[in-house]
Amino acid sequence: MRRIRTAVAVAAAAALLGGATACGGDGGRERTPQEAFQASAKVMAAAGAAKVALVRQDPADGPSSGSGVLSWGSKPALDLVLDRGSGEVAVRTLDGVVYLGADAAQTVRMGGRRWMKFDPEKSSGGNSEAAGYSTWSEQLDPVSDLAALAEVGTLQRLGEERLGDVHTVHYRGTATIRALVGATGDLTAAQRVSVLGAYLRQGATSVTADIWINDKDEVVQERKTCKVAKGEAITSTRYSEIGTEVNIQAPLPDDTFDLADADPGNATG
Repeated sequence: MRRIRTAVAVAAAAALLGGATACGGDGGRERTPQEAFQASAKVMAAAGAAKVALVRQDPADGPSSGSGVLSWGSKPALDLVLDRGSGEVAVRTLDGVVYLGADAAQTVRMGGRRWMKFDPEKSSGGNSEAAGYSTWSEQLDPVSDLAALAEVGTLQRLGEERLGDVHTVHYRGTATIRALVGATGDLTAAQRVSVLGAYLRQGATSVTADIWINDKDEVVQERKTCKVAKGEAITSTRYSEIGTEVNIQAPLPDDTFDLADADPGNATG
């Protein structure tokens, strides 16, 4: 009987050690936040897309929330329905171009066309709201934040937490905006300039990213807090169905109109 109990104890210990090695690193060593971010960046890069649900609190624009799909990597794109309190608006970004769903009055005025189009590279002044949306797909890209923070961020492991029924580890990374964007290697030079410009227009100086990573090294949630001129802008993003098929298409040309034509008085923001 003693031999049986000993064998069971040895087997249990081996199982514990094996589980710790798989989750924590070499020989059961708890991996560092940098190692966790690097591992998660690889997993999320391979996934390439997810469904997202986000909640934003901006001291200038107020609260908003939305849900939809997001793809990242070589072809970042976004398709969301946002609720800004005064009503819902569809937002689609692709190749840096923003498409905003027109309201009924605008659609009638523009001959039945349902999408306002804004291309920041072709706009002389630029609608400030639409210009902000143009970099959302890059700013919500979990791979960019993970890789950049692993390189230049001050990182912490805050502990294990459950988000709903999902076991996660909560990490935090902090960096200056310029360092974070500068270290974002999966952006082109043009994308990096656009993203940095979007942050600087808000007066952003630094960012703190709280990131919850599950046992598969997937990002379940990210809460990004930016210090801006008027306080703090906070965006919380939940990722689900990670790796889902996403095929975001631009609206047909005959269903779009230039944003400046919709409201010339607002063409420059």
